[in-house]
Amino acid sequence: MFPWESALTGSETCPTWAATGLREIHISGDIAFAVWQFWRANQDNSNGWLNQTGFPLLSGIAQFWMSKLAIDNPSSSPGSPLNLLNVIPPDEYADHVNNSAYTNSVAIYSLQYAAAAAAFLGEPPSSYAPWIDAASRIVIPFDSVNQYHPEYDGYKNGTVIKQADVILLGFPLEVSSSTPQVRANDLLYYSKVTDNGGPAMTWAMFAVSYLELGPSFIDLARSNFNRSFANAQSPFLVWTETPSGGTPNFLTGAGGFLQTGMFSNWRCYIIILLLLIFTPCTHYASLLSLHSSFLQLSLDTLV
Repeated sequence: MFPWESALTGSETCPTWAATGLREIHISGDIAFAVWQFWRANQDNSNGWLNQTGFPLLSGIAQFWMSKLAIDNPSSSPGSPLNLLNVIPPDEYADHVNNSAYTNSVAIYSLQYAAAAAAFLGEPPSSYAPWIDAASRIVIPFDSVNQYHPEYDGYKNGTVIKQADVILLGFPLEVSSSTPQVRANDLLYYSKVTDNGGPAMTWAMFAVSYLELGPSFIDLARSNFNRSFANAQSPFLVWTETPSGGTPNFLTGAGGFLQTGMFSNWRCYIIILLLLIFTPCTHYASLLSLHSSFLQLSLDTLV
């Protein structure tokens, strides 16, 4: 399990009184997602990066999830659903919850990515077959009547949440169950129950997701884009965790804002191994410049 907060040594530095260091375990899945996105964009193993860095990270994270699943499902039978229990989801107002939609989603991805890397490197199929099996059995909460994702098992309608959580299943995760209608339902529902004083990256994720849904959601995308930099405090425009203050130099908020610039306006996604979708969409930017690389190609674009 990766630390929730770390410093030079990489060891956990989260205060012992803070439950996040113990139970906000989605951080390991987040890192697996980042590793695989890097591999998708680069796909250059000439220096052995996947062997020496990528796969050890992914396989270690997969082993972590397998150990957690074993603890939480001690008497599961073959093929039965698997649960992840007693976690804190991205919504830090929630604690001791079971089957967080986001946490379980990144756990599934972690196992799938580790298996894909193992297959690419020619590892014996028997070594990663358990990862594929477990990924196919992890529960993702879904309300089939209202066609939206409850944040976790037992989530009560109207419960206020701290920050972006379920809406992340659409962007950046692109979870398969997040169809356009389900994504719209998730966004519209959670926009009503998200704390207005929460972290800035929340509104950035709303902005990107609304824009993806098409022209009828552009006004909502624009308003959330404007909220995404509300936490940049004068005189140096340093991000704080909340609009009224809190943790300074809050990189998550700044990173969320940067993603609105790249993904809301450009809609530039790496979605499968050899495909980059690029659709300029400058609804609220007068000038935008992007320098990036994909599969060892440099991309410079100005609109």
